[in-house]
Amino acid sequence: YGETLLGVTPPQLEDKKARKIVDEVWFRLTKLIEYVRQEAEAL
Repeated sequence: YGETLLGVTPPQLEDKKARKIVDEVWFRLTKLIEYVRQEAEAL
């Protein structure tokens, strides 16, 4: 994956360790936003 629901891609980092951390955070953030949207629609 690279493209998210928001239409924004995470910053490209050369450092693999930093890249992995950013990807993990980005993935969790995307999932959180998805969840919030679904909850909002359910109300």
